[in-house]
Amino acid sequence: MDGDGERALPIGPASIGRDPRPPLENSRRRGRDSTRCSKRRCRWHAGEGTRAHFIALTRLAVHRRRWHEMRPLEPGGLGCCFIASDGGDETASRAHFIALTRLADRPEFMHQVMARLTEVHLSLLDQLEEQGLLGVGQHTIHCTGAYTDELPAPGSDPGHPRASDLWTYGMAQMFASVSPAMHEEFWLDYAVKWFSRFGLGYYGCCEPLHEKMDIIRKVPHIPKISMSPWVDVDKGAERIGRDFVFSRKPSPAFLARDPWDAGAVREDLSDTLTRCSRHGCPVELILKDISTVCYQPQRLWEWVDVAMGVVKG
Repeated sequence: MDGDGERALPIGPASIGRDPRPPLENSRRRGRDSTRCSKRRCRWHAGEGTRAHFIALTRLAVHRRRWHEMRPLEPGGLGCCFIASDGGDETASRAHFIALTRLADRPEFMHQVMARLTEVHLSLLDQLEEQGLLGVGQHTIHCTGAYTDELPAPGSDPGHPRASDLWTYGMAQMFASVSPAMHEEFWLDYAVKWFSRFGLGYYGCCEPLHEKMDIIRKVPHIPKISMSPWVDVDKGAERIGRDFVFSRKPSPAFLARDPWDAGAVREDLSDTLTRCSRHGCPVELILKDISTVCYQPQRLWEWVDVAMGVVKG
């Protein structure tokens, strides 16, 4: 049962690719409130495995005023998408979507959830510190180099490292579709408590962050910010300036093209460096999320050669 007493029915493979919107549109054509539907219609959609999606969409209609106040980045709406896949991925996609709707229709509950999760993780960190179980000698953090002369912090004991001697990282990829205000309220305000415990931190992953630099600046101890293939490079470089490292993740799709085009890679990387240089923005290049090289592993080291050539000018 969900929070409103509605039975949550599993969504199986039969529902993949089904669009939950027609019943909503049908009810509007009949001149009825989009949040209402007959029990018979709801039962029919439950049998088709889409009732949970339909319920979520009607909740968004009910709470559209709150979403409007939060000013979602996507002018056409939430910007959320359904990922049609099998097994656990589909379950995770459904859970993410429902979690996003809860930000609008049950904000107090979501604050309780985030407060509890934050409390649990900070308690775990306390225990790891007390028992001397935190690791040392970090070479990477998430997907970037962790080499720095700023750590460990003064007063460190190699035999008993503290969080303040180490890097950490964080991200909220499922929040890519919500407004900066909602991102800050439901994630950043809690994440700050975690980041403040560590010496340095890396923020972001695949989500585009060029529109959220104002709130990310509030996270303490952040020297690097992820700039994924989906960012507006100009906006990101301008808003990062000289304050952070523009941790660029070039698109790995270049490695999957047939035929391999080193020239296209050179053009893409050169464009990034030119735009960052224009704003005095320090940049690093990280190739990740590679799904295929078309049985030509030499593309990897050729990519490196191209990147080094671009960097050295």
